[in-house]
Amino acid sequence: MNRGIVIIVVALLAGGVGYHFLKPSAVAVSRGGTDSHDLNIEHRKMDPALVRVAQGTNTTFIINTDEASELHVEGYEVMQSIAPGRAAELRFTADKAGTYLMHVHPASDPDAEISVGTLEVRSQ
Repeated sequence: MNRGIVIIVVALLAGGVGYHFLKPSAVAVSRGGTDSHDLNIEHRKMDPALVRVAQGTNTTFIINTDEASELHVEGYEVMQSIAPGRAAELRFTADKAGTYLMHVHPASDPDAEISVGTLEVRSQ
């Protein structure tokens, strides 16, 4: 009886550890060339919260949101109007290595600047 309980506990622990290493990540990663990332902005939070790309990558963000806003990538000075119910595309070349904040300016308060995520461009 005790051996059966030990086997069950070991199996449950092994499953939990496996899930920890295989679970979906909150990081989108690119390795160069041309790459596309789906970004979902809901309740003023972006998923994934961090997008990593290699320097020189031709990058496309396909953005869905629950609030009319303008998405801005600081340091690249690229912006895209976004609205609920339709995907928007933001295209640029990630040619400057570094870490850049991404924020929205909600249509309801265009002077507000709300951080939603981060772009990390890794040097080659």
